[in-house]
Amino acid sequence: MTDLFFANSEYLICLLAIPLFVIFYILIKIQKNKAIKTFGNEQVIRSLMPEYSKGRNNFKFILIMLVYTFIVLAIARPQVGAVLKESKVQGGEIIVALDVSNSMLAKDIYPNRMEKAKTSIIKLLDKFYTDKIGVIIFAGEASTQVPMTNDYNASQQFIKSIDHSFVKIQGTAIGAAINLAVNSFSPNNDKSRAIIVISDGENHEDDAVTAAENAYKAGIVVYTIGIGSEAGEPIPDENSNNNLKKDKQGNIVMTKLNEEMLKKIAKAGNGTYVKASNTDIGLNYIYDEIQKIAKGEIAVFASYDDKYHYFIFAALILLIIDFFTLERKNRWLSKLKIFQ
Repeated sequence: MTDLFFANSEYLICLLAIPLFVIFYILIKIQKNKAIKTFGNEQVIRSLMPEYSKGRNNFKFILIMLVYTFIVLAIARPQVGAVLKESKVQGGEIIVALDVSNSMLAKDIYPNRMEKAKTSIIKLLDKFYTDKIGVIIFAGEASTQVPMTNDYNASQQFIKSIDHSFVKIQGTAIGAAINLAVNSFSPNNDKSRAIIVISDGENHEDDAVTAAENAYKAGIVVYTIGIGSEAGEPIPDENSNNNLKKDKQGNIVMTKLNEEMLKKIAKAGNGTYVKASNTDIGLNYIYDEIQKIAKGEIAVFASYDDKYHYFIFAALILLIIDFFTLERKNRWLSKLKIFQ
């Protein structure tokens, strides 16, 4: 079965301008007719302009509207799925381990560390085609939020719902998250496997470096993204009147990015460390790195035949016709009465 669709369908909205052009053209015609009538009898005035052709003007306007339509359709890139061919694409499994400890509520990354990370993960899924995704959240313990899946829409909805209250035990157990991730990959597969840890790196619970080493021994590469500032940032406290978390001595608790820890984890897992910023937390860069070393290949059928050149050709033909169509009657061809 042949399917027709537009690769850049968002440009089709430009076709909505055509009715406006038609209305504008009609209003101009009405205004011209009124102007002619102000000079006297319309039939007498028309007789003084024997070469005037009302039909030619309308014909040229229709030509221009058709040219505009064909150009818009060409820009929208019409494609037909009649030509299918086999290709090899990479397919791997990626688990994102997201820190949801209270320190991730710090606002040194806008709007805060956790929300920025969630938004970036959701956007990253728009790039997925054959890869599977899993999401683990952790604080003082780790739990699975999204099991390994290729249902990207459902994954995005689950990620949106993530909150710091999902993990009751506070802390930052990066090692536990890595260990849980290792056991969450599909068994007995030779596809590329990677873990991306997003955290401020304040690991106080376990040996995350050893966990990363064990992951790499199992054929899984561990990447880390550091989110936060080295200068430190107060932690918002929902249960406090001044809205800032304090220790037992009444001092404001500051959370700092521990880059050194995250670099060690990435090195142990043979991965890469990236420092996040307000504009880009680095997920796209790491995803591209993963694709370079991806092993798994699956056959897909997804090639479509572009047809935009037909619309461009049609627009050019109509422009040529419009160029050679005069607004006034041709004395030599007037007897043919083509436009009457």
